[in-house]
Amino acid sequence: MMKNQPLPPDKARSLQIIIIITLVTTTSLLMIVFSALNYYREYRIAQERLRVSLENISRQIASGVAQPLQTRNIDGLNLVIESFMQNKILYSVVVKDLHRTVASSVRSEHGPLAPAGQTPSPAGLLHQRILLTHEKKLIGSLDVYVTPGFIREDLRRDLLVKSIYFFFFIFVLILALFIVLKQ
Repeated sequence: MMKNQPLPPDKARSLQIIIIITLVTTTSLLMIVFSALNYYREYRIAQERLRVSLENISRQIASGVAQPLQTRNIDGLNLVIESFMQNKILYSVVVKDLHRTVASSVRSEHGPLAPAGQTPSPAGLLHQRILLTHEKKLIGSLDVYVTPGFIREDLRRDLLVKSIYFFFFIFVLILALFIVLKQ
């Protein structure tokens, strides 16, 4: 009859290390894949919310600038634009009459607002154009640009926090496996 004989200490230790490496590697790979999928899903959800916000904000701005545009109240137009530009997702707002740009504002890279010298480049920006009417007569257009940059910043910050938790989890897992396998 065969008895289970304990493994020599060097082989037992070698087996422990192989088990730990296999479990940690498998867990790490699975967590990285799930994190990447979650990041992609969260980014898509945030982009869709941004599109909905763009549509809502554009309609609100359009209702606020139509009257001042009709009456050529440029100061009123600038006040309406400035108040809406307090929203951090807005990059630029441009109001045009039938012939030229009447009022505009753009967020600089450093945060403060400035009059837009030209129409912003749409690369990386979401854009909504609304035709402005007064008594069913076309009086101009409104172009609103939003930036998805803050979405990426929020997701990066979230990813950093989750990475810290992940490494803490791996550390605890390795520690627990060493303790369990040591016995």
